[in-house]
Amino acid sequence: MNRPTRNTLLGVALCLSLSGIYSCKPTQAAPSDRTIVGVGFQSCGAWTEANPQDAQIMQAWVFGFLSAANLAFADRYKDFMAGKDAAAFKGWMTNYCRDNPLKPISAAAGELVNTLRGTPRR
Repeated sequence: MNRPTRNTLLGVALCLSLSGIYSCKPTQAAPSDRTIVGVGFQSCGAWTEANPQDAQIMQAWVFGFLSAANLAFADRYKDFMAGKDAAAFKGWMTNYCRDNPLKPISAAAGELVNTLRGTPRR
């Protein structure tokens, strides 16, 4: 049996991160000049006020984002998700979003990646 390629895995992670697209507004340019599709461009205020169903969709988007970033940075950084669980990621996002309600969820997820990944491998 053939092992999936890195590009295949990145594609799967990206698809998972975009799984909430059906409940979202059209795409919007993110502050980083990259287009974000799905719940990632909704505000952190929406994260903190979300009902349980919407919260689950937002969390799935963030988990897909984190997984895709973890795969994309595999050549330069250690596995920054290892040893952590979903509750830790949700807690970090909730704290960040409580303090930054006007920022988009994608910015919060990007900050979480930056916090988790640390310094590059040598």
